[in-house]
Amino acid sequence: MYDIDNAGAIAGFWTSTLVPPTSPPGAECTAVDINANATYVAIGCTTTPYLHVWAINNGGSGTPSWGSKVATVVDLPDGAINGVKFSPDGTQIAIAIDTSPYVEVYEFNGGTIGDKASSPLTLPTGIGYDVDWQKENVTGLTNLAVAHDFTPFISVYPFTTNATAAGIFGVKLDNPS
Repeated sequence: MYDIDNAGAIAGFWTSTLVPPTSPPGAECTAVDINANATYVAIGCTTTPYLHVWAINNGGSGTPSWGSKVATVVDLPDGAINGVKFSPDGTQIAIAIDTSPYVEVYEFNGGTIGDKASSPLTLPTGIGYDVDWQKENVTGLTNLAVAHDFTPFISVYPFTTNATAAGIFGVKLDNPS
């Protein structure tokens, strides 16, 4: 993680490398996302336990630092992570993975990774490469898109976020024409 100077010229934009976390993943990592209020960072990796989350401390000086690592999930992801994204309201973490069901979502509440949502009824048609949430609806009913390697190459699902429980996948939207 790097500290940046928003007011600095391009040559001085990256001001320093932050001290690494005390318990790094120890594997190749392929995806990263920071939640909307910059208090947590999620990292997706290629070896078990696949999903790692740390608190981010912004400190009084404004210089961020790695905080404590969130406990590993009990129900591990079903494969290597290619994409990871916090929901806009910060209550869910979606991951795109390389094995069926290709997309998984975990509840995230107060620095705790909770239950995994049940898989969608209609799965993406291949390896999940990335995920993203609809930004307009920050809580309640929203949409989750999954990019994957077989036609139609993208699947979009209604998804209901819930701050106190695992979210719920709705029926997959029709394929784009």
